[in-house]
Amino acid sequence: MGGLGNNWHKVLGSVLVIRQDKKPLTPHHVEASVMFCESKASVMADDDNPNHALLNFILEYDEQKQDEARLEIEAESGWKEKLTLT
Repeated sequence: MGGLGNNWHKVLGSVLVIRQDKKPLTPHHVEASVMFCESKASVMADDDNPNHALLNFILEYDEQKQDEARLEIEAESGWKEKLTLT
């Protein structure tokens, strides 16, 4: 598989974010989710084989790493409320 086409880099598009449990979603929740995705995407983008990096990420990502990621996001954003990343 090759990389993303140029059109993917030119058009950002839009996204709708909702919670499955229909509870309120604060801007901090969305910001934390975006920061988490950006950090993981940048790690995968640096690898020569993105599919291999993604597979390793999925296999290695356990509860401890979820907790570490949550604490890192809270520290970077200054937001102290507990997050649950699934």
